[in-house]
Amino acid sequence: MAARENEKQAPAHLMRSLSIEVEATAPHRDMSLREIAALRPGSVLRLTSGPRNSIELRSGGRRLASAELAQSGGKFAVRIVNNTNNRGKR
Repeated sequence: MAARENEKQAPAHLMRSLSIEVEATAPHRDMSLREIAALRPGSVLRLTSGPRNSIELRSGGRRLASAELAQSGGKFAVRIVNNTNNRGKR
């Protein structure tokens, strides 16, 4: 029976090479329809938290890490602050 269980699991090297979609999300904000209708180019939405630790990385509805906004090579980036996957810590 143990042999069958091992057959069901993919080898670790194959699992590490899989590509999954990860999204980085800013804090959510509730808005009235009036506020939404008033949005124009250049409108600024104030969020409830500051720039640090305000980004969440998620995949498949599961939280992977918290991050902060950063810049790399002139592009937006996120810097991992807290990895919720203990196996990913070094």
